[in-house]
Amino acid sequence: INAEYGTHEPGAPPGALYMDKLAVQSSFRGMGIAELLWQRICRDTDKLFWRSRVYNGFNAWYYRESDAAIRTDDWIVYFFGLDSLADGERCVDIASTKQPSIVRLAAPPLSSVAAGMPKRRTPSSGRRS
Repeated sequence: INAEYGTHEPGAPPGALYMDKLAVQSSFRGMGIAELLWQRICRDTDKLFWRSRVYNGFNAWYYRESDAAIRTDDWIVYFFGLDSLADGERCVDIASTKQPSIVRLAAPPLSSVAAGMPKRRTPSSGRRS
């Protein structure tokens, strides 16, 4: 496999790649695929930075796998292989200003969901006599 694991972002430290997502399809989780992919990324990439929302459940794992992390109001920016904290701060500036690539839509109010639902059947309404 020949893969590029991130993008070269303008203003990033020389050689540092920005990784937008690391994800495994839910049906393949628990099989060690993410760990294998991560090992490959670490083997093939000298300098990498990525971000995660502050409430992401994988942040503890990301922190263990990074050299360092810097938190902003909305994001935690992780990195490895950088030469200095100043390089890390440049990565934070880049990552924290990128638009989210996955946007969670707010759930509609419950009243609008209920209005579009079919009426509940009583136990006898669906049976023929």
